[in-house]
Amino acid sequence: MIPVTYLIATIAALLALVIVLLVGYARTRGELARLRKRWSPVLDLHAEAMRIRRDAEVAAQQLTVLRESIQAEQRKSEDLLAAHRRTAEVERQNLTVELQNRRLQWERDFSSAIAELESLHRQVGQARDHVEMQSFGLYDPVFDFETAEMYQRKLSEVVAMQKAMVKGKTAAVCGTAWSVGGSAAEGKRLAERNLKLQLRAFNGESDAIISKVKFNNVVAIAERLRKSFTQLNDLGKTVNCAISEAYLGLKLQELYLTHEHAEKRQKEKEEQLRIKEQMREEEQAQRELERAQTEALREEKRWADALEKARLELSKAGDKKRNQLEAKVAELQQKLAEAHEVTERAVSRAQLTKSGHVYIISNEGSFGRGVYKIGMTRREDPLDRVKELGDASVPFSFDVHAMIPSADAPDLECKLQQAFGHRRVNLVNQRKEFFTVSLEEIEAMVRNIHGEVEFVRTAIAEEYRKTMAVRAEHEAAAATAQKNAEEEAVRAARDKFEALRVGWYAEPVHQAVRATGT
Repeated sequence: MIPVTYLIATIAALLALVIVLLVGYARTRGELARLRKRWSPVLDLHAEAMRIRRDAEVAAQQLTVLRESIQAEQRKSEDLLAAHRRTAEVERQNLTVELQNRRLQWERDFSSAIAELESLHRQVGQARDHVEMQSFGLYDPVFDFETAEMYQRKLSEVVAMQKAMVKGKTAAVCGTAWSVGGSAAEGKRLAERNLKLQLRAFNGESDAIISKVKFNNVVAIAERLRKSFTQLNDLGKTVNCAISEAYLGLKLQELYLTHEHAEKRQKEKEEQLRIKEQMREEEQAQRELERAQTEALREEKRWADALEKARLELSKAGDKKRNQLEAKVAELQQKLAEAHEVTERAVSRAQLTKSGHVYIISNEGSFGRGVYKIGMTRREDPLDRVKELGDASVPFSFDVHAMIPSADAPDLECKLQQAFGHRRVNLVNQRKEFFTVSLEEIEAMVRNIHGEVEFVRTAIAEEYRKTMAVRAEHEAAAATAQKNAEEEAVRAARDKFEALRVGWYAEPVHQAVRATGT
C-alpha cells in the first residue's frame, strides 16, 4: 500500500509541472503572436506565392492536358484527312477503272449489238427469201413443148375442152332433183341457174387470177384457184350444186400453159437476141477479116511494085550500084514473101466462117473468186471483145486467163459450156456465160477437148486491188479518227473529273481543318 504522503508529494509535483507548462505555453503563445504580428506581411506574401505556385501548377497541368488534347485532335484530324484523301484517291481510281470498264463494256455491247443486228438482217433476209420462195414455190413444168406455138395450140385445145364441158353441162352438176311448187321442171331450171351462177363466178375469178400469173407466183396462183373452187362449192352445198374436179383440172392446165407459154416465148426472145448478137459478132468479124484481107493485099501489092521498080533499076544500074540494088531487091523479096503469107492467112481465115477465139476471163472485183466467163469471139483482135465487155457493164475490167484460137470456135465454146452446164451462175438464162468452177478444171477440160493451151493462173485485178487498197486506207483513216475522237472524249472526261475532284473533302474533314487551323 502506497503511503499518503507519497501520493500527495506526487500530486504536488504534477501540479507544479502543469503550472510550469502552462506558464511556458502562455509565454510561447505571446511570443508567437508578437512574431506573427511583426512578420505578418511576409507571411501573407509567402502564402500568396504558394497559392500562385499551386495555381501555376494547376494551370500548367491543364495546359499540358489541353496541349495533349489538341495534339491528339490534330493527329486525329490529320489521320482523318489522310484517310479521306486515300478514300478519294481509291474512289478516283475506282471511277477511272469503272469508266474504262464501262467504255470497254459499251464497246463490247455495241459490237455485240451490231453483230446481232447484222445477224437479224441476215435472218430477215433469209426469212424474206424463204417467204418469197414459199409464195411462188419451186415450179416444175407440167408440159414440155419445144416451141411457144405448140404451147399456144395446147392452150387453145384446153379452152375448147372447157367450152365443151360447159356446153355438155358437165363443168358443174347438181346432185339433187329439186322441185319448186311441186314442179320438177321449175326445180331443174332453178338448179341450172345456180350452176350457171357458180360457173360464171368461177370463170370470172379464174380469168382474173390467171391474168396475174408471173414467174414468181405460179404456185400461189394455183392455190388461189383451188381456194376459189372450194369456196364456191361450199356456197353451193345448200342446193347440192358443185363445179366438177375435171373442170378445175382444165383451169389449172390453162394456168400452167399460160405461164409456160410466156416463159417459152421469153426464152425464144432471148435465143433470138443471142442469135442476132452472134450474127452481129460474125458480121463484124467478117468485116474485120475482109478489111484485114484488103489491107494485106494492098500491102502485098505495094511491096510487089517496089520490087518491080528495084529490079528495073537493077537492070539499068552499073557495077557500082549493082551490089546495093541486089541487097535491096533481096530485102524487098523477103518483105513481099512476108506480105504474101499475111495475105494467105487473111484469105484462109476469111474462108473459115467458124474460126475465132474462145476466151476464159474473170472479174474478181465484180463477181468474186472462182467465177469465170467462157465465151467466143471472131474479132480480128479478140482482146477488143474483152475490152468491150469490161467497158460499162461491170465496175472493173476483166482479166484474161486464156485466149484459145480454134478453127471451129462455136463448137469448142459449146463443148466447154456443156461440160460445166451444172456449174452455171445463172441456171435459167443460158446467155449468161458465167460459171462457178476452178481454173484447173477449165484447163483440164480444154486440154482434153482441144489440146495444150497456155493459161495465166493469176488474176491481176489491178483496178480492184488498188480500189481495195484505197478503201483500206480510208477505213484506217476513219478508224484512226474515231479512235482519236474517243481518246479526246476520254481526256475531256478525265479533265472534268479532275476538276470536280478538287476540294472533294467531307464536312468532318473541313471541321477538323478549321479547328486545327491547317
